[in-house]
Amino acid sequence: MSTPIDARANGHTAKSYGNPIGVECEACKRRALVPLDRPGDVDADMRPLLGRPFKCSACGSRDVALWLFAKRGEAEEWTNVKAAVGPSF
Repeated sequence: MSTPIDARANGHTAKSYGNPIGVECEACKRRALVPLDRPGDVDADMRPLLGRPFKCSACGSRDVALWLFAKRGEAEEWTNVKAAVGPSF
């Protein structure tokens, strides 16, 4: 089940899920999975995930929603909901 990232979620939270972070552009609704190593070392990172500099490569918007996934299959299914090949963020 996908979990929206809230203000309390940090790098350590993402690492505990063990799957890529889902990024959805609020402007164009494109979706992508970002590997955990992309935003930097998240092992003991207690900085909030919200507010990190994600940017949609399709439209340039920085207004994004972030998601965590308990299972890799859920993450892959989430990206296919809109039938969009996710942009790199």
